Amino acid sequence: MSLNRVIKLFFVIFLYSLIPLFAYGGETTGLTFLRIGVGSRESSLGGAVTSLTRGPSAIYWNPAGLYFSRKREFTFSYTSWLIDIKTHSIGYSFKNKIGVFGLSFYSSGIKGIQIRTIPGIEPEGETSSHNIMAGCSYARVLKNHLIFGATLKLLYEKIYIDSASGFGADFGIQYVPSKEGILIGATIQNIGRMGKFRSEKSKMPAKIKLGIGYKKTFLNKKLSVLIDQDYEFNFDYKDYFLSGIETGFKDIIVLRVGYIFKHSTRNFSVGTGFKWKNYIFDYAMIPFSNGLGDTHQFTFNLIF
Repeated sequence: MSLNRVIKLFFVIFLYSLIPLFAYGGETTGLTFLRIGVGSRESSLGGAVTSLTRGPSAIYWNPAGLYFSRKREFTFSYTSWLIDIKTHSIGYSFKNKIGVFGLSFYSSGIKGIQIRTIPGIEPEGETSSHNIMAGCSYARVLKNHLIFGATLKLLYEKIYIDSASGFGADFGIQYVPSKEGILIGATIQNIGRMGKFRSEKSKMPAKIKLGIGYKKTFLNKKLSVLIDQDYEFNFDYKDYFLSGIETGFKDIIVLRVGYIFKHSTRNFSVGTGFKWKNYIFDYAMIPFSNGLGDTHQFTFNLIF
């Protein structure tokens, strides 16, 4: 059986896996750390990147974009999120004759959670919360500029003395007919299950995203403009329409802005990026409303 047939069979099995999501979509979902974006470029674009995410960061957003990694790439990202939540992620991608492979590790945690078993002014102590995701990804061209990608991941969460582990998968496609023009992408994320956390299981925040983008260059390719529009269907929450614009000059400096429509606590996001030789530095800021403050994300990429 050829590799293409194996991937197609895998995709059919994946479609059948959607049935339980529709059956249980109304249950409460945990693992909220999976909603925090990985990669400053993608975060500054408001997550509107299904058709244009590239490199190791694509492992989180759409694994098909992993295919556009250079020969070897490494990425590290740090996020200062709300209520003192800190996240760290690393990713690595490498090419060979049969496609592009990627490895990823993502952790999120918060310290200083007060412990109270009875009402009182003084807490009895402090504890922490930790979440971990480790994944393995693969991407390759199927046919006629259609790219397929998949990620298998292990998950672990712990709060105080309680913990649970599980597994999940993401699948994605991108259609990239040329270096400029229309881009199309689709992905389904967080398909899987967790073990019991105390007496209940956490459901993963499964979602489907559809995106269409457009790339155009000007001034003899010195100036580039990328636009992406995404629709995000969440199985456990309301849906969103996402929009992002990226403008770059000579592939050295990039400015980005994103917008999430009808979100209850955040809308705008902004960011920038700089490239020097084989080093890329990206930054994203996401302001939140209702007095929640701003979040900041920093990403470093190395091409070698």
